[in-house]
Amino acid sequence: MEFIPDEQGDVTVPFFEDASSALGVVGYTTSLSEAKLQAKIKQAMADLGGVVTGFQSGKFGDRHAYRIDFIYYGSAGRMDIACLPIRKETPARVRQTRRQALFSVWKRLESQFNSMLVSPGDFPLVPYMLDEKGRTMLEYMQGAGRLPELPEPSSDTVDGEFTEIE
Repeated sequence: MEFIPDEQGDVTVPFFEDASSALGVVGYTTSLSEAKLQAKIKQAMADLGGVVTGFQSGKFGDRHAYRIDFIYYGSAGRMDIACLPIRKETPARVRQTRRQALFSVWKRLESQFNSMLVSPGDFPLVPYMLDEKGRTMLEYMQGAGRLPELPEPSSDTVDGEFTEIE
């Protein structure tokens, strides 16, 4: 028998100008720089066992965005992050919506680390792992309705340590 929910949980994305903590938006007033937020994301990713290999700014449709590439247990992964939409674009609003998106990712990764502490066997980066066609597991599941097989980890994986420089 199929479960039918009472309500559909559609998410309404607020415009940057309307962002507030009452709407559940975090980081919309952050004063941290994009570089500092990227460093915090790298550290949070490392806490989860991943290594960020790059940040790429861009757009998803009309929304500013980031693509975060990483390695997790020897396999490639990718997070695509859309910034809040902006009604009237100015350079200051673009910078702030980018910082808000990075802040949100940082806090999500921190939360996922804390989740791992109470949920042994939790691997929160797995949904963002790439299959052999470059699709994340989430993208694959949206199209196929099932889990994909991940490619074998590359043999050129390098283990190491890094220190965050403030």
